[in-house]
Amino acid sequence: MNELIKITERDGQKAVSARELHFFLESKQDFSTWMKNRIEKYGLIEKVDFEVFHNFMENPKGGRPLTEYALTVDTAKELSMVEGNDKGKQARKYFIKMEEIARKGALAVPDFSNPAEAARAWADEYERRTKANLLLEEKSKQLDESKEWFSIKRWAKDHRLNWRSINWRKMKAISSELGYQVKKIFDANYGEVNIYHKDVFEVYFSH
Repeated sequence: MNELIKITERDGQKAVSARELHFFLESKQDFSTWMKNRIEKYGLIEKVDFEVFHNFMENPKGGRPLTEYALTVDTAKELSMVEGNDKGKQARKYFIKMEEIARKGALAVPDFSNPAEAARAWADEYERRTKANLLLEEKSKQLDESKEWFSIKRWAKDHRLNWRSINWRKMKAISSELGYQVKKIFDANYGEVNIYHKDVFEVYFSH
């Protein structure tokens, strides 16, 4: 695909020169006014949507070095879209297409005839699967705990009881008798709270 607007890499991220984008869009405003207006109107945030740097090459108009803006590709797409002309539509489609090409490149099949490349691919895949499995195990564990472990207040709420009537010392004693360790979790409403296995509650209320 022909390069309409250069996409470079800055600090490890894909970036687009705002000045080049402004030129391509054929805006009637001067660059400085155009950029400042868009930052204000669309709430662009420095170091999130763009970065500012100074071009210390000779300014063709004389005076101070030129102030340049490096846009993220998403920001460049947004500014292209809101320009509201054919060049803006063309630029937006171009950025979307370039992102698709980049993604396909990232998903390219390794050359398994090359031992080093094959080893890297297998190592990356093993790491990815290990992380995915650990995440799945953690989610499953949390799901199990949400079904079997309860704080006194949650159990009382679920069973329409007065939580103050539940003796936490007796709950701890029953937990010890049944071989359950009392766990702690962080509750957004109450801070760190103890949680007890459902068997403990069942024994407690069976007495």
